[in-house]
This record gives sequence, C-alpha cells and structure tokens, in this order.
Amino acid sequence: MAPVTAESLHLSPAPSKHPVISNNDSIAPIANNSTASASVDVTPTSADMPQLVIEPRVSKEKAPRFRLGFWLYKDVLVIDSLPLLSRGGIPQGKYQALCANMITAMGLSAELLATPYVLAWPMLAGISLDQGRSEASLAVNHKIQKLLQLSKPRLVLLLGEPAAQMSMQRSESLDELRAVVFNYTSQIKALSSLSLTQMMQIPECKKEVWNDLQKILPLDA
Repeated sequence: MAPVTAESLHLSPAPSKHPVISNNDSIAPIANNSTASASVDVTPTSADMPQLVIEPRVSKEKAPRFRLGFWLYKDVLVIDSLPLLSRGGIPQGKYQALCANMITAMGLSAELLATPYVLAWPMLAGISLDQGRSEASLAVNHKIQKLLQLSKPRLVLLLGEPAAQMSMQRSESLDELRAVVFNYTSQIKALSSLSLTQMMQIPECKKEVWNDLQKILPLDA
C-alpha cells in the first residue's frame, strides 16, 4: 500500500509563520490593539456645560384701572378722574362744558390751549407687561410734562382720587388729599377735589369743590 502524502490528499502546504514580502508590497503601520480598542470618555466636564443664570421671578404690581381726562387752559391744567367705560355714560361734551364753567367762575380764561385728551390705564393688554401703580404714575406725569411744554399754568387741578394719586404719586385716599395745596413745581400749585362726575351726579358737590378752590383763589394772590 502506497504511503499517504499531502499531495495524494490534494492539501495545500501550511502557510509559513513568516510570510515573504516582496519589494513591490507596501507596508502599512499596524495599529496598537490596546489603544484602538480602548473606550473614549465623552462625559462633558463642568467647563463644557453652558453657564445658565436663573433669574428669580419678580412679581409685578397689579395694574390699576382708571381713565383720566386732561384739559389745558392758560392758567389751569385740569386732570379729572373719568368713570371707566360703560354704556349710558355721561357725554364727553358735558364734562368739557362743566370744566369750562368752573374755570370761568374762577375768573380765568376758559379757552383750551390743547385738544382734550383721555388716558386709559392699563394702556396695553397682556399680563407679562409691567403696568403697575408705579408705571401708571410715570405715564400720567409724562403726559403732564408734555402739556406743560405748551403752556405754564399756575395751577394743576386734580379732580377725583385717581387723578390726585397718580399725578402726585400719593397713596392716601381723596378724603385725606382734598383741599391740600401742594407745590407741583416751584411756580405751579396743585389742589385736589371731587371729580366732574361727582359734581354732575350730585349737584351739592359743586359747592364743596368751590369751597376747596378758595384755598388757592385768587391765583394772583
């Protein structure tokens, strides 16, 4: 029996442990297995994290609700507390007529120097806006300053509680502010009294307002 050889079984010889490399073959660097298989730490550090500043929530003042009418005469700036919008209210013309009659009774010119203006507060809708008492007072006084650029009256007459509080930046009730003479500026007095609406709805209030006005009449004094 013939001996069994690798050739008779058609088996290829085992590869050499040291392969022969020809001059035409390129040699690529062999990566270090320990380095290639190592895991990479991608955990962000505190330096990589965005720095967030959380501001404390600031509670805004509740917005007061009022409407003020402005009438500018030569010697008097009248600021009246108008009622909030409602059906069946007093026509605007009646307010202006009563205001003019009061100025005439004071012995002053009732000729308007500017178009009557109504400031309603809050001015804009939206709870995100700061329309609290402080902002309201700033808006009222900004309007006053604009009117004082047109004329330099000797008296600012504040009728009704909102007009007195917002114009003078006071928190007292109208009962405490009535008939008290303030210095709005060094040359302009300020006086608070009842509103035009109260005078029209309760005729007896006209006499009370006239008594309050005696504190500053005559203006030349």
